[in-house]
Amino acid sequence: MASPGLLAQALEAISFHPRAVVGSRGRYLGPLPQRASMKYGYNQQLEDHLLDSVDWKSNGYELFNISVFDESAGSVWTENIAESNSLFMDRKLWIEHGGFDVAFSSPGGGFTNLDAWGRAGSLPDIRTIILNGEATFHQFHGGVATNVKASEVEPMRDEYIALKGEDYQRPTTPVYFWGSFTNPPPFIELRRIFGESYEDRIKHGPMKNLLKFPEPKKDQKGAGLKKSRTLKARVKRLGRRFISKPGIRKILNRIPPSTRSKLKRLLVR
Repeated sequence: MASPGLLAQALEAISFHPRAVVGSRGRYLGPLPQRASMKYGYNQQLEDHLLDSVDWKSNGYELFNISVFDESAGSVWTENIAESNSLFMDRKLWIEHGGFDVAFSSPGGGFTNLDAWGRAGSLPDIRTIILNGEATFHQFHGGVATNVKASEVEPMRDEYIALKGEDYQRPTTPVYFWGSFTNPPPFIELRRIFGESYEDRIKHGPMKNLLKFPEPKKDQKGAGLKKSRTLKARVKRLGRRFISKPGIRKILNRIPPSTRSKLKRLLVR
């Protein structure tokens, strides 16, 4: 499933540069990554109930309200991605890229999709663009990589190493962002932007010796603690709002009480 504006935004983004590679983030339907939610009884039947809880047929952006980032999408909207299920580029650039590597023979293609995105971003003079506010949504279907234990994916990694001569690494190439958000994203998907100051990032990053910041005064410490508590309270409110959605409540009600309480604590901690 794809958000309504994905194709239009991708076509606009491609026009930004003749060597643009455009992709979107992937998301799982459900309250957790599906490999994790399966442990609590998540299945196709529950997912159907979840889809029925929102009017996604009239407004496809409602799917964002019943989904989470997948493993390849990162944890926030400002990170690079490991792969995209909606990869766009000019035909000539695709021929230069070489397409998907047919040497991958694992079920579902193994790491071929990750390889294709990584190689695309490594081409000369490339502009890698990730779409804001658009995504593809993974449905539960017993996938060979997404709906199995993490240990069952290791043979796919071994195949990648055998073919490429090195272990897989997430891309670190610079990226551009294109588009806007039709629905404001939840705070937790932006937390690295608003959850800490630029000063904090510099102090603990590679530029920590570039700038010097004064030590906080006593009254500033109290203000910082109050700000931290306020941010935690906002995250908790978002978690409570999420688990109060009709579709999510249906899923939680089917989970054993002891497990349900642990999951609720995880979502609102």
